[in-house]
Amino acid sequence: MRQLAVRLLIGLALVSICLEGPAPGQAAAPSAPVVWNADFEDNHCTITTGSIHTLGLSLWMTPGDFEPELYVVGPPDRVPRLEGSIRVEAGSGGQSFDAISSVETRGGARVLHIVQLPYEFTAAFASSSEIRLKLPGRSLVVP
Repeated sequence: MRQLAVRLLIGLALVSICLEGPAPGQAAAPSAPVVWNADFEDNHCTITTGSIHTLGLSLWMTPGDFEPELYVVGPPDRVPRLEGSIRVEAGSGGQSFDAISSVETRGGARVLHIVQLPYEFTAAFASSSEIRLKLPGRSLVVP
């Protein structure tokens, strides 16, 4: 019983410390910017980060469809023409998946549309910090 009371007191002390604000005269640490956007439109869910001016990445999923689609968008000097059969790796040394890539240019940005990814890609995507797109002799890393 005494051990339970001690554990409860320690737990309450830790919670109190975590919820406590900064000390007087000490500035609060800036919060990290939100980098992921989620949206549901035109019957598909999108999870997007980045920008077309630097490098953007978007995962599209349609309810009931078990093949997610991946879009990589950016200036032509940052996004190479990776067309045809492509290997997509989730994270450095992570799982890799075969897919098909097509390329378009829209408003001065190059768009890689990657399809035929298996459903398992979504779990690998969620746990990775980068995506690697590979063709023989060419590759692109999207953080």
